[in-house]
Amino acid sequence: MTKNFANQVNNLLRISKRILLVEHDPVKRGNLVRFFQQGKHEVEIAKDGMKASEKIKSGTYDLFVIDKSLPYNDAMTLYKSIKNKNLNTPVIFISDQKELEEGIYTIAYENFEKNFESTLKTIIEQSLKANGQNIQEEPDIYRIGNFTLDMRLRLLRYKDGKPVQLTPKEGKLLKFLITYKNKLVDKKTLQKKVWYNDENVSLGSMNVYISRLRKLLKKDKRVNITNVYKEGFIISD
Repeated sequence: MTKNFANQVNNLLRISKRILLVEHDPVKRGNLVRFFQQGKHEVEIAKDGMKASEKIKSGTYDLFVIDKSLPYNDAMTLYKSIKNKNLNTPVIFISDQKELEEGIYTIAYENFEKNFESTLKTIIEQSLKANGQNIQEEPDIYRIGNFTLDMRLRLLRYKDGKPVQLTPKEGKLLKFLITYKNKLVDKKTLQKKVWYNDENVSLGSMNVYISRLRKLLKKDKRVNITNVYKEGFIISD
C-alpha cells in the first residue's frame, strides 16, 4: 500500500466514522452492524425510510448506507429527500443492480465487506477531484472565516493577530462545529464527541461554551453560531 493510498484510507475511515444504516432485513442488519463496529465505525440503525428521516432531522452522520429494496420505494424517496435537503453526505446503496445515475454508489450485500473500503475510496476520489483538492491527512489546522484553529496547540488566531489558548473542550467543540460547517450538530452527537457520553450535560451547559466561543469569534462578523432550539448548533461564515 502506497503512502498516498494509506493517507486516503485514513480519510475514508474518518469521513465514514458515523454511519446511519437503513436496512429492513433483521439478519442483514445485524451482520452489517457487526461489520461496521469491527471497523470502529459508530453505527445507528433505521428499519425504514420514515424512521431514517426522523433520525436525520436530529442527528449528524458521515455516511448513509441504504438498502435499495426497502418496501414502498422507500430507498429512492429517502435518497431524494437527502439531496433535496442539500446534504452532501455520501450515500451507498445495497443493491444487486448497478445504478447509472452519477453520484450513486452501490454494493451487493454478498460483496459488501469486500467492496466497502474500495467504494469509499471511489467516493472520496470523486469528491476531491470535483473540488480540485489533493488527498491529505486529517488536518491539525481548521479555518472558519478569518480565524485559524490549530488543534495541535489548541490556539485560535484571528488573521495574523495574537492567538488565544482554548480549553480542551472549547477546542473539541469548535473543531467539531467547523468540521460540520453549515450543518446542524445535535446535542446527542456533542455528548459523544466532546463530553464523552455524559448524558447529564444539558444544552444549557453547552451554551456556556458556545457563549465563550461567540465572544472569541465576534471579531469576524461573518462567523455565526446559531442555537437551534432544543436541538443543537450550526456554525457558518
